[in-house]
Amino acid sequence: FMRSAQARQSVDPGFAADPSAFLSFIVSGERYDAESGRVFVQEYLNRLEQHPGIVAAGAIGNIHLNTTSTQTMDLNVDGVEPPPGRRVWEINQSVATPEWFEAAGIPIVQGRNFLDTDLPDGVRVCIVNEVFADKFWPGEDPIGKMVRRESGQELLVVGVSRATKVRTLGEGPTEFIYTPYSQRYTGFLTVLVQTRDLPETGLQAAYSTLREMDPEIVVMETKTMETHLGVQLMPARLGALLSMVFALVALVLASIGLYGIVSYAVSRRSREMGIRMSLGAAPGKVVQQVVREGMVLVGVGTLLGMVLALLGSQVLRSLLFGVAALDPVTFIGVPMILLGVTLVASY
Repeated sequence: FMRSAQARQSVDPGFAADPSAFLSFIVSGERYDAESGRVFVQEYLNRLEQHPGIVAAGAIGNIHLNTTSTQTMDLNVDGVEPPPGRRVWEINQSVATPEWFEAAGIPIVQGRNFLDTDLPDGVRVCIVNEVFADKFWPGEDPIGKMVRRESGQELLVVGVSRATKVRTLGEGPTEFIYTPYSQRYTGFLTVLVQTRDLPETGLQAAYSTLREMDPEIVVMETKTMETHLGVQLMPARLGALLSMVFALVALVLASIGLYGIVSYAVSRRSREMGIRMSLGAAPGKVVQQVVREGMVLVGVGTLLGMVLALLGSQVLRSLLFGVAALDPVTFIGVPMILLGVTLVASY
């Protein structure tokens, strides 16, 4: 578990690798309609990009690795049947501004980004990630393909972005689809700012700028990306910490018990050793015999324990990340500690 937590901590989420932070807020529907809301958000992003401590700023409807909310889109793709028992594909999705991809460090690897000309009354467009493109159009050019929402609305694929982690750091390749904020307005947004230095500085600038533009705006959350990813890592860290504490206690108890049993068994043979030595046995030979017999006995116990550990490790397979259930470091290291205790006790 400890090694699994270390492996999870080194996972690349695929976005916001540079110093960055974000804040989530709600554009009031009572004071802003869709058009004025878009203007407000665009003006806000423009002001942030002019700030000397901010490199880039972009908005998304639901930020990746959000533990409290997920958004999906039901759609179909011609020529690709939905999963058994379903009429549609359920794909992770969010609206985004064109600036989002630069601020999050997610490159458009094929096609184009969203444009100002992608308007509500124009052709509906979308950007899919590489996993989506490979799943639905393997070996084909996805640009210009159409996907159809369950409502019948068609979306034209204009770009392909690099894949990121979507729901958890430990997930496999996951499909994702972005639609332009200019065509799908929402009052709930998360603005990500990529900063030059400390992310806390950029976050403070983003917060104060928002308050200057509208003191009544409802801010739901402010976080650095380090904190955001830390929430994802917290269960693994807690699990690793608790497992480590229990494992160390178990190892210490096993070592104390093993030492006590072996040393007691050896001490009971003191008269036997005295007789052997009085009959001419060399002290070194006596020590070697006692140590050898103790090691053989515990060696047999170790083999039996290894069999049980191998069976037990299969139960934990689904809880591990980046570490095999039959992790050689664990399965070699722990028996070596116990054998070392036996060696000292016997000696």
